Amino acid sequence: MRKSGLIPRVCLLMACLVPILFGCSTSEDPLFSNSTEIEWIASVDLRIAESKSTASEIHYMTTSDLDEYKPAYSPDGSLITFFRALSYGDGNVFNWKSQVFVMNADGTGVRQLTSGDYMDFNPMWTRDGSDRITFTRFEGSVTLLGISIPTGMNIYWTSPESDVGEEELISDPTAFEMGYSSLVDGRILVRREIVQEYLLLTPSVGGTPMYERINYPFADTYLHKMTISPSESRIAYMKVEGYGGLDGLIKDSYSPAVIAYADFDPVNRVIDNEVEITPYDPSIVSWYPSWDPDEAFIIWAHAARINAYFLGDGTMTQISSNDHLEYRYPNVKGSVK
Repeated sequence: MRKSGLIPRVCLLMACLVPILFGCSTSEDPLFSNSTEIEWIASVDLRIAESKSTASEIHYMTTSDLDEYKPAYSPDGSLITFFRALSYGDGNVFNWKSQVFVMNADGTGVRQLTSGDYMDFNPMWTRDGSDRITFTRFEGSVTLLGISIPTGMNIYWTSPESDVGEEELISDPTAFEMGYSSLVDGRILVRREIVQEYLLLTPSVGGTPMYERINYPFADTYLHKMTISPSESRIAYMKVEGYGGLDGLIKDSYSPAVIAYADFDPVNRVIDNEVEITPYDPSIVSWYPSWDPDEAFIIWAHAARINAYFLGDGTMTQISSNDHLEYRYPNVKGSVK
């Protein structure tokens, strides 16, 4: 049976039930009308669904009775990857069991890519032309002093045509890392836990991966769900302040979070000129930004809605059409996570 409402953090569920929208402009905004075409996907009531415009009702693309998370379009928009939760175990996210899937953009041809023996999540596409799917794997946990610590937190990749078991480890198996966006040159943006570093990973299968440190000015700030813009000159993320050391493994990384974007220099590996989109509000979760292909706006989930922020003038509007549904993990077609 679908376990709608089960999520990694209890406070995330509570926040998603809050139907408050802060400072959002209305559908009268000159940049968006009720008929504006924005093709995007999301997890809606924990099923993969798509929307064709700001006014259209969503169309469910999957029929599983299991919870589904974090859909992402392929670079050419022809495929979608996502993950499906098989078991929530003891409730600790490190001990979930899940499978990564891929399907055609119309919802047909659903294929399983990983076994379900681990917590495989956060699938994203490479931008180097290889069209691989990268994902992070939690390999269980141990309890120390009452705190659950993952025994393995590694980055893998596979391809849409691969069979189960053909995924390959591409990160340092001794590190605790989470994978995010990739670059056209093949490097992958990662966050290393415990030491709290942001890095660009050059993958190596069966060899030694190379890491390059990214300079971000606020060492005690935890950046989550980072996504590099299509031009690779900007980056958007969830920003949670006051983290350090083991905090990234044991604290709630969703609330209270601020959505922000900044300039990104992949050559000199610098994040700067940060702009906060949402205010600090501990009662509401703002999470999972996604870029418009032209970088005119960013969409993200705010409570159980999808909002858009226009970089040109700083206006906002709601683009999800049904306030009775719970929207999560939006991704705009044409923009690679």
